This record gives sequence, structure tokens and C-alpha cells, in this order.
Amino acid sequence: MGEVVDGGRESGRGVLGRTLKFLREQAGKSLGYLADDTGYDKSYLSRLEKGERLSKRAVMEDLDSYYGSGDLLVTLCRMAQLDAFKNKYKEVHGAGGDSSDPARIHAGRAWAVADRGVRPRGVVWAPDNGRQQR
Repeated sequence: MGEVVDGGRESGRGVLGRTLKFLREQAGKSLGYLADDTGYDKSYLSRLEKGERLSKRAVMEDLDSYYGSGDLLVTLCRMAQLDAFKNKYKEVHGAGGDSSDPARIHAGRAWAVADRGVRPRGVVWAPDNGRQQR
């Protein structure tokens, strides 16, 4: 079984990886043969199967097309990405920790909006001490 998260549930990456391996084995292909057929690196495909890595949608679309699996891999990849996001969110915000800790609030909001380049409304950043004032 792959990586285990909350309450013994397997991670989205693990489910995606096991599905990739299952489809490859059902097709009777080795990783090397699959790599030659698809043009993707053998070690990259191996890391996907082991659940060590997430892929882009285009790769999953190519593999869905190769295996004739409809949009199964695209759907599982999306679920794995959401799972990874939830885990990162819990890591930043802490599960069961002190949610009123200013440093944790600052880190959580900074992480949540960093990619968008915006600040939450009404938040003034105080870089000298990492606290927020409203």
C-alpha cells in the first residue's frame, strides 16, 4: 500500500500510482516498453507509479489515451492534487494546534495568497515581527 494519511486512508498519489501500475500490468507492458511507446522517461513513470510524484494533466491525458481508460487517470490525478493541497493546508495551519498563534496565522495567510501576489483585505503586514494588525 502507498503513503497513508489521516486515519489510515491511502493518499491520492498512492491510489493514482497503484492504478497506473495496474493499467500497465494489465496491458502487459514493462516500464521500459511504456517509456519507449509514450516518450516519457522510465524513471519518471516509475516515480508516478510509486506515488512519489504528481504529474501534469497533459501526461495523464496521454496515458488515459494510451490505455483507453477514458478520463480515469485525469480524475485520479485531480483528486491527488486536491489531497496534496489539503495536506499542505493542514501542515501550514496545524491540525489541532493553537490557531490563534500570530506566527501561524501569518504563515498560513502568506502561503495561501503568495501565488496570487495579493494580501487579504484589511491585513497589514508587519515584517519586523511577523505579526498582523487590523
